[in-house]
Amino acid sequence: MTVTEPGGVTRSVYRTDLGGWIYAELPVTATPDVGWPTDATRVNSALRTLSLIPVAGEAESASINDSAPVIELRMADGTTRSLQVERDSVGGNTLARIDEDRLVLIEAATVAGVLESGPEAWRVNSPLAGIAADASRITIVAGERRVALAKVDNRWIMRGPISARADEEIIRTVLEAILKMRIVEFAGEAALVTDPVVTIDIERDDLVRDDGSARRVTSRTLAIGGQADAGASTRRATVRGTDLPPATALVVERGDIITDQQFANLARAEAYLSKTAVPERREDIGIILFRPLGDPAGDRGFRRDLEGWNEMRPDGGMRTAELPDREELTSAITMMTGTPGEPRMAADVEAFRPLTRVEMYTLDDSDLGSLQVGYVDGTLAIRRGNVLWLYPEIQAPSLFALPAPDQLEPEPEREPSDASDSETGDNK
Repeated sequence: MTVTEPGGVTRSVYRTDLGGWIYAELPVTATPDVGWPTDATRVNSALRTLSLIPVAGEAESASINDSAPVIELRMADGTTRSLQVERDSVGGNTLARIDEDRLVLIEAATVAGVLESGPEAWRVNSPLAGIAADASRITIVAGERRVALAKVDNRWIMRGPISARADEEIIRTVLEAILKMRIVEFAGEAALVTDPVVTIDIERDDLVRDDGSARRVTSRTLAIGGQADAGASTRRATVRGTDLPPATALVVERGDIITDQQFANLARAEAYLSKTAVPERREDIGIILFRPLGDPAGDRGFRRDLEGWNEMRPDGGMRTAELPDREELTSAITMMTGTPGEPRMAADVEAFRPLTRVEMYTLDDSDLGSLQVGYVDGTLAIRRGNVLWLYPEIQAPSLFALPAPDQLEPEPEREPSDASDSETGDNK
């Protein structure tokens, strides 16, 4: 559908192969490769209205202004229908020319929605048009900060600046805040953002074939700039992406994110780190080993069965775990899987002193990874891979075999080394 205004300005909506509609300022004979997504419900409603317009009377002796706007429809088979409509009305009716050869009177209100709002107003008013909360990857950059997140096996992980499990609730909250932003103006090319406060790249993997053999990536890059009005209620923005025009300048409502600092904080990596050291469910842990570093004789292991926890003896046998040990197992596993800590990137913390290694497995011996437990300046801490969690208000469960912070022996001198996933035994 194309609406041509006086002066030859044309605004069109085109049906896509998937049944949606896109907006493009192109002549009706063109087939666009790119365009801005529209609200298909509004387009289809307008089409139904046009198809049911009643004729109020013939107007064979009348004449219509050649510059009056024209609504043109191109069908799938290449045929076209047109309706040229005078903007002025008398008694609620207006003059219209059907397919350039028939003049009739129609009710003006029936075409008002197309002429007054029309294709421009049907555009989706989300700056991430075409992508919702079903994102597959997110990259956020603000100044020197950069964080990259990805969904793997339906769970979010951080890919940069470190590899780690991500906090899925925080990611959902950030996505919702971004999706709340609304376009209040499509601006001209001169308004393109060249100095963004934050740049957000979002990608979604789309299945092209039902069997999953082919995929297509839909991408959006949203650059958010400075304030667009004195009241600081709107921001300048530019969006690029798959099947969109090369660059679209926008003015957007700020939504829940207001200040430059809040926008910049979207790229603070630590905010996205999982708050728990072990993301697996506590029920998934069937075997757990506690290995005090430097004291092989202090190793203890436990295995769960239908009756509860059993302690693994040095000779390979089993015995029912004592009640205090069962209670401490519950305390240790609950802390690791369900107690929020204060996550830090391990490379940024120099004072961590590991004292015990904890290894976890499922009942069928699948490796759930390992972690180290110790202190950072007297505060209980857990390190797993590239992440360190601090627990300032928590006393270590006894099975961690940690001395009180004030009873620690001086740490022996050792060659400095960079801790890595392999050094902690955690490849997850």
